[in-house]
Amino acid sequence: MLQPVPTREWQSFQYRLSSLYLYYLGLLRGFDTLYDQMVQPQKRRLLRRLLDSVAGRVLELKDEMVRVDMCEWHCLDHVLRDLGLTPADLEVPIPKYFLLEQSSILQERELMLAEILSRMEPVAFQEASPGDSLPDSSHSPAPGIEMPPFRTQGGPALPYSHLRVLFG
Repeated sequence: MLQPVPTREWQSFQYRLSSLYLYYLGLLRGFDTLYDQMVQPQKRRLLRRLLDSVAGRVLELKDEMVRVDMCEWHCLDHVLRDLGLTPADLEVPIPKYFLLEQSSILQERELMLAEILSRMEPVAFQEASPGDSLPDSSHSPAPGIEMPPFRTQGGPALPYSHLRVLFG
């Protein structure tokens, strides 16, 4: 039969796990800075593998903390105070190489979206009063664009409703 873990041991384990998590976050921040400033390609490759490993360990520790606490939110105030850290040190950094590699994909998406929007014609919508439930047939959108069967919103969100119709 399983014996419950004494509270003192559980708190000690939780404290140790939180300390390791914060320590690895600090390592991740430091290795990210080193990788960003490294010029030599051989060392850069090695540092990237190390950075990926530390990021994986941070994720493992976070998963373990979630399993131990049975909660996704953790109060690490006492650990921060004991280690002399600030709440800003809890923020998980995204490695700069990851953002740089993804920048080309993001630029392609922005160009595609700009191209789609440039081909569209502006659509004029009549402001709906709160009592209106059906769209006015005299102000129909551009040909080939279907309107939703009922207007559910009025006011400031109405001018953007045509984007929801177009892009789902």
